Amino acid sequence: EFPDVVAIVPTLGGNIPRLRECLASIYASTFDGRLAIVVVWNDPRRPLVELGPVTVLQPGLNLGYVGGIRHAHRSVAAPRLWIIQDDMTVDPECLPSLVARQNRPDNPAVVSPVYVDANGYVPAGSRGGVISSEGLMEYRFPFADMLPSALDLSVRLDWLQLGGAIIRSDAWD
Repeated sequence: EFPDVVAIVPTLGGNIPRLRECLASIYASTFDGRLAIVVVWNDPRRPLVELGPVTVLQPGLNLGYVGGIRHAHRSVAAPRLWIIQDDMTVDPECLPSLVARQNRPDNPAVVSPVYVDANGYVPAGSRGGVISSEGLMEYRFPFADMLPSALDLSVRLDWLQLGGAIIRSDAWD
């Protein structure tokens, strides 16, 4: 049976404790659907370590971040891709919140969570940005470090950070 969501974690395997912490936070998700976790081991020079109940893909070369996501998506079928960076920890409510937002009538292709740093602030420029009609970066959002409660979620963005984002597979394709 196919998962509802596949969490994709590209890694170079350089910081195993940090990777394990990341995976533990994914396991702790309160999501009640079927969740698969795929780690893309992008550095063939590093020996593979035991990571628990995940699928590990070893492409044999460094595909990069997006290449690792593409590789995992071709390997595991799911209607949603949850993109996780190996240096992230996710709140247990993150995935159900992202899915709930994506299930609203406007059915966005991508929903990205708000990143909060160790001091409790959303860092300046951390969520996305706007591109000018000439194709140049006009600005990044948010404009300054701020508390999550001060973030204006109505600001239209042309692109979002992928870290933590959930993407409809049909839109990715």
